[in-house]
Amino acid sequence: MRTLSLLLILPVVFLSACQTSKSEMYTGTAGDAYEDRRAVRELKVLAVKLPKQIHGKYEDAELERYQRDWPMTGARLVADGVQEETDDKVLAMAALDRPTRGHYFELEIEYLDLGDPELRASAVLNNSKQGWSHVLAKGRLVNAETGELVAELKFEQSSGGLTKSPFEKDMSNLGEELGRWLNSHR
Repeated sequence: MRTLSLLLILPVVFLSACQTSKSEMYTGTAGDAYEDRRAVRELKVLAVKLPKQIHGKYEDAELERYQRDWPMTGARLVADGVQEETDDKVLAMAALDRPTRGHYFELEIEYLDLGDPELRASAVLNNSKQGWSHVLAKGRLVNAETGELVAELKFEQSSGGLTKSPFEKDMSNLGEELGRWLNSHR
């Protein structure tokens, strides 16, 4: 009987762990070069700008590592999400410097809460969003040749469940949202 109970609980835990993220792009404004949105084929994602204060449960040593590593990690994950969501119709990659051709994307995180891993783990079975991460960010899509703004987009991301690194999941989801936005304007 105990084995049967365990076998019935495992799929619930597995499914709960897979549903780790919600993501929505909630607003966008057109720039002077808004018509360029249809022509985006090559996209450089610049290093993500983190806020000065990061909220959530973490150790001080972790924060130092986050501030050092996450700007480029975030850029790579956003680029991967765009490329995957557009089925490689947009060649997206992380870049340290602004390119001179194609388009680039700048992402500034205005609010970052890493949540609480212990609360996330304890809330998996009841589908609670306690301990989830929360990211509010603003992105700018720019024509690299002219410097004109194509669009400014605002994002809100949250990750939970058994997600080991909510920041990474949030950046991947944000990239996928950007990819969906690009697809919807083709």
